[in-house]
Amino acid sequence: MKFLHISDIHLGCDLYHIENEERMRDYGRAWGDCLERAVDEKVDFVLIGGDLFDKKTPAPRAMIQAISGLTNLKNNQIPAIAIEGNHDNVSTGKDYSWLHTLAEMGLIRLLESNMLADESGKLYVKPTEWSEVTEKSFFTDIGNARIFGTSWYGASIEKLVPTIAEAIEQNRREGAFHILMLHTEIEGKEISPFPLLTMAKLKELQPFTDYVALGHIHKHFIVDDWAFNPGSLEITNISEYKNERGALLVEVDDDKKITHKLIKDYFRRPFNRLNFNVSGKTSDEVYAGVFDQISREITITDKKPIVEITFEGHLGFKSSELEINKIREEVLIVTKALHVRVQNKTQPKDLPIAVGADQTDRKVLERRVLTDLVFSHNSYQMFAEDFADMAIEVKNKALNDEEPEYIAEFIELNLPNESLNN
Repeated sequence: MKFLHISDIHLGCDLYHIENEERMRDYGRAWGDCLERAVDEKVDFVLIGGDLFDKKTPAPRAMIQAISGLTNLKNNQIPAIAIEGNHDNVSTGKDYSWLHTLAEMGLIRLLESNMLADESGKLYVKPTEWSEVTEKSFFTDIGNARIFGTSWYGASIEKLVPTIAEAIEQNRREGAFHILMLHTEIEGKEISPFPLLTMAKLKELQPFTDYVALGHIHKHFIVDDWAFNPGSLEITNISEYKNERGALLVEVDDDKKITHKLIKDYFRRPFNRLNFNVSGKTSDEVYAGVFDQISREITITDKKPIVEITFEGHLGFKSSELEINKIREEVLIVTKALHVRVQNKTQPKDLPIAVGADQTDRKVLERRVLTDLVFSHNSYQMFAEDFADMAIEVKNKALNDEEPEYIAEFIELNLPNESLNN
């Protein structure tokens, strides 16, 4: 048995809003290349671990890209099995997402863990097998594989794992290779103090599954040679540019032994990120230093990279002498870049707090200010540090374009319980 496991494709993402939707085309190119690889490898099926689209209401180009790639699979008799992620799941107040539309077109098998409550109020998953006319299917069979799929539960996933584990145990098929598709953040695998799912809770699924196909985190990792996360195909935020990522080509032998390879030789837009400290330098030295660093760190190719330059440190000259627009235009020419982004995080020379400050100092200062603000309210003094950490994490999620509902759910989950009574 051979299959391709991909996730977090984010079709329709328009990072930097570049002319002619060129970045949006990048995500379609990566997607199309990977599916063509699936055809060339003659895989038995393709797993899509959530966030096929970047938005709940995809851009027209994104829908065209999705249909084109999935039609290629269908024409080659390769089933595509998908679950919803937080970016493409059902919108509030609606019954269907655009993934349901693709399912109705016969292009994907959409799996969902349909949670119901029995007479006593206990939750259970309706054990529905996929068919062309079935809605809300929990599992599907392809050859020797039985594939289970979960809905997007956000912060609720931690408490729902036992229910999902019980449903899988009750619906296992004798002799089959059991796969679970799960879109979630895992403890220790993302820079976040508030993971959605602890590692201990994830491993409660291990007795009932042979392969967990993860999605949501935009970097590749493996847990116990059992839970696999391929990472996103393309980056959706500059902070991800160094993450290892790709598509997982997986083979399973008759003894259920897994071999895997991370595929990275598809279209990928090159990214370069440079930090330049202006402290102690004249404006001429800053200008010359930037291009010297570019010559050492950026390899010029025909692939038109994205270049981000961040100026930091303490200015020793007027801010107007840091000619951002001139630098941007000349870097664009020198590097043949598709796009150049310049961020000015320097501190003016007339701000005493900036003297000797670096980015680490600023993060410490930010946390200190937030902690002091909360501490100024008598009722919340004992929760000051907790609230400060949560506020910083909420800011980071907003900057990373997380969905508002997800951020609200995150806040609700992480509010200190005792503070709700104050």
